[in-house]
Amino acid sequence: ETCSIVSLKDELRSGIVDVAFLLADQAAVKGFQTEVLRIEPLVLISNPGHHLTTKNKIQIKDINGETIILPKHDCGYKMVFEKMLAEQNIKTASNMEFNSVEAVKQCVMKGIGISIIPQLSVRNEIKTGKLAELALSDEILETCVLMIWHKNKWLSPSLTEFMNCTRKVISLI
Repeated sequence: ETCSIVSLKDELRSGIVDVAFLLADQAAVKGFQTEVLRIEPLVLISNPGHHLTTKNKIQIKDINGETIILPKHDCGYKMVFEKMLAEQNIKTASNMEFNSVEAVKQCVMKGIGISIIPQLSVRNEIKTGKLAELALSDEILETCVLMIWHKNKWLSPSLTEFMNCTRKVISLI
């Protein structure tokens, strides 16, 4: 389970939340309907002036000694990345976690460290040159964008329309 789904299950069960969206690899959550809206690539990002941007492709071992900045709430893909680093025996200078993806992006832009993050979250910053994408040579990292709701919940027409609009918008991105 990802960290976010623990609290989401309670909120969905109690009716505080009607539908939730989550970045995670696990699509099956007992007692809930879960729909994969898309597979989202994860990208390794840095400040455009970072020394790793001079390499066409980087290996995981190139991350050795780097400061890693990650979003705390999207720990599903964070755990996969940390496992990959551990398997390769990569020692980072430090690990920082923030509750906000925007805080992660700002730290990386300022050159404090590097991050792995859904491409959707940094597409504009990469396009405008505020962030650089570091191309990993061997690893293809991705996560699912999930839509989750309680399987026994009645879906109002407005909620159903919202869910349908979300499906359409996500498919266009």
